[in-house]
This record gives sequence, structure tokens and C-alpha cells, in this order.
Amino acid sequence: MPATPRAARSGGAALFMWRAPELVNTGVPPTVTFVSPGGGTLLASALTHMWSPTVAQVSAVADDRQTLTLNGSVPAISRSAAANNGDAWVVTVGAGYVPVKVVRLSSAAAVLAEPLPRDIGSTGELHSQWWSCAIGAGDVTATAQRGVTWRVAYYAVGAGPLVSAYLSQDVGIIDVVRTPFDTGLSTEDLVALMDPGGSRVPARALGYEAAIQASLDELVAYLRGDSPTGLDEHDLNGPELRPVHRHLACAYLARNPDESVRYRSLAFALWDRIRLRCWRDADRDGLATDSEREHPLTWVGGTFSTGTAARRTWDDVD
Repeated sequence: MPATPRAARSGGAALFMWRAPELVNTGVPPTVTFVSPGGGTLLASALTHMWSPTVAQVSAVADDRQTLTLNGSVPAISRSAAANNGDAWVVTVGAGYVPVKVVRLSSAAAVLAEPLPRDIGSTGELHSQWWSCAIGAGDVTATAQRGVTWRVAYYAVGAGPLVSAYLSQDVGIIDVVRTPFDTGLSTEDLVALMDPGGSRVPARALGYEAAIQASLDELVAYLRGDSPTGLDEHDLNGPELRPVHRHLACAYLARNPDESVRYRSLAFALWDRIRLRCWRDADRDGLATDSEREHPLTWVGGTFSTGTAARRTWDDVD
């Protein structure tokens, strides 16, 4: 499942996606504000709902509690996006709201990944948890800068559509960089290594995206924890670290603890070798120069530098 982005390419256009942590009053659309590290407002915009609940009215619930009949006309673009962004709530007046995962959405029906946990009646609305807005070179991505803050202001519904809404806020950080960090690992890469019949993946899963994202988060944590001050994952060439990411993901999908430990040990062994010669964009210009590839990290008082000070490997740091 895609998440709210942590990085955007400078000068490029992108879709900022926000997953609401609770049911939102759709009568007052959420707004997002992007603020630079210096405090200037880069963009203030209303967010667009993936689909309006007015076009996803639930008129019946099948006996299996997994298929909802809809009265309305969900736009085709929303129906296509629901396969990967199907997080939603089923909202009813009498039973509150229930979080669900939509795996197939048509203009007439919605199929859920899991049956509803209880009887919620036969009528209600299907609310997407996802909202979005466009960002680009004219606002958020105009300048490469780390630590751009985004704040989403929204009205949350306490316990159903008839309860008075209250103002809430969600906050995060996005880095605008030359090259956002990404190893390029895909489900196809993992299928080539894993036994699909024995790996720990729910039958309802559309792929290994959850394991790929979890292992990427873990890899980023290692990068940030072991790197000197002033260097982060966006300064590295992600594809060079794909072997490490691949084995970390396999550790999440392993059939038993011993196999998981084996994959993780292989990941760390690869990490110890690749990290010392991995290209680092020292001047953050997005270009790979010979000097950045041929020289390991240099240290000046614990701060990342491209100077000629004595070189030390990461393992040398106390």
C-alpha cells in the first residue's frame, strides 16, 4: 500500500497522497499547507477525496459480509485506484464506521479483503481514507531542501455521521531532493527468490508491497543510524543497495525464524561490503562524478565532507 511520500524530486510534479487516520467530515474538505524550513508557506491547497461517498452509497450487504452493493456511479479512475489504495470505512448511522480494505470496486459493487466483523445493517456509505493534491515546480518542489513540513487540517467525525465534527491536524515532513531514495525492489524480484507457497503472505495480498515497504523502512533506519552527520539516504544511489533491500524483504517473508535470520545475516554481509563503495552525492547536485564514486566517506569532526581529511570507514566510528 502506498504511503504518504517522504521525498519528492526537485523541479518535478508529483501527487501528494494523504491517508486520513480517522473518519473525515467530507462536507468540509481537508486542507494541506507545506512550509519550508525557513517558515515560508510553499503551498496551501484543499485535498481531493479519492471518491465521494455520495457516489458510493451502500444499499445492501451480502450474506458473506464481504460484498457490498452500491447505488451510485464511482468514477472509473477511482475504481482503478482502489486496488492499490482501497483503504476505506463503511459508515452507517446505527453502527458507526468500520475500517475495511476494498480489493475490487465497480460502479455497482465493492468486494472487501475481509468480511465485516459484525452486522452493520444493509445501508450506509463507503468512504475512502485517501485524499490527494498535486505539487510541482511552481510551489513545493521549486527548490531542493530537506525538512519541508506538511500540515493537514481536517474535521474528524467522532462516532458516526450524526455526531458533531471537531477540528484535527496531521503533520509530517517531506524532503525535496534531486533524487529520492529508492532501490527499485519489486514483487517480481522477490518471487524469483522466495517460495510463494511457503512465504508468509496473506492470500488476499496483491503482491509483496507490504514486505518491500517494511524492509525499506528498516534499511533507511540503518542508513540514518550508521551514517555521519549531514548524510542521509537521499545522498546514496538506491539501486546499488537493492541486494541488501532484497534480502531484508525476504527475511520478512521467510517461512520460519531460522530462515529469516539467514536472510537478515546475508543482508548485513552485503551491507558491510556495498556501503563502503556506494556512490554518494556529496554536493547534492544529482550527478555522479568520479570523485564521488571512487572515494569512501571522509570525516571532519564527525560531519560528512568531501575534503581531503583522513578517511575512515563507518565501522571505525566509536
